[in-house]
Amino acid sequence: MPSTSTTGYRLPRRSVLGAAAGLGAVLAAAPVFGAAAPARAADAPAGAGLPDGPESSHLIVLFLDGGFDGLAAVAPLDDADYRRARPDLALPGDRLTPLGTRWGLHPGLADLLTLWQRQELSIVHGVGLPEPSSSHFTERARLADTLDLVGVRAAGVHVTSLTLGNWDMHHSAGNSADPQGWFSRRATRLAATIAALPAALGAQWQRTTVLTVTEFGRQVAQNSGGGLEHGQASAMFLAGGGFGDAGGADPGPGEPEPGAYQLRTRIDSLQPGALTAEGGLPCSIDLREVLARVVAPRLRLPDGFWVGQSTA
Repeated sequence: MPSTSTTGYRLPRRSVLGAAAGLGAVLAAAPVFGAAAPARAADAPAGAGLPDGPESSHLIVLFLDGGFDGLAAVAPLDDADYRRARPDLALPGDRLTPLGTRWGLHPGLADLLTLWQRQELSIVHGVGLPEPSSSHFTERARLADTLDLVGVRAAGVHVTSLTLGNWDMHHSAGNSADPQGWFSRRATRLAATIAALPAALGAQWQRTTVLTVTEFGRQVAQNSGGGLEHGQASAMFLAGGGFGDAGGADPGPGEPEPGAYQLRTRIDSLQPGALTAEGGLPCSIDLREVLARVVAPRLRLPDGFWVGQSTA
């Protein structure tokens, strides 16, 4: 089950996982950002939820441990460079659900489409911390320092962090068209976890912000073992009540994609000259910019929270 850490309350894990039909096998490793012992399903009575109240804000951080392949999750609909780089892994455009005119959602993430259509999901593509190392340990520490969940809790926000692991696909990532492939299985379980939250949290969903973070993305080109080496930037999902509302919340930095207000990116090309020296996506959107501009206002954090870290 997803490992869970909480402070001052328990996420109703029984309700969340029960609502995610077919979630099945273990998703997670040990907590990375946690401050308290993992909550057990037995500790959460039926109908239990996050603390209620008119001013309560809730943050759920899903750490995708191992290095999430954002280019498989949100892939180009028609890009010859991408398909040349991933002859065995790239999905044809007609297998993706279009998100605007350039990008499409992996079929394993189909459970997220209801949130997208309700404008309760935004995607920031090409996001990360500048100049990441290739070390899982180093980047986990940088993420923990950047997110500063202890400071978020001290500001009165209820925080839960969950680790959804096994994304480090150096080999045998599986043909992306195969629903039993490694990435496809993980994507299906990730989407089910997020999609279960609105029903599990009820009215509290309107005051909840969910975000995914990872150490780094993967390189654009597949390796000889049918996997992907460590890259730099990845894709980030942000969810919550009213998150992508074009008349309300800021969906994120970057340019909106034509026909997809909720998808923001600064990725212009996948040609080798546009990539990092190692062949990954450059971090064209700083994670700290997303936190300061998008997440902090939703959580009603004090003025200036995260701004000092932002490159905006």
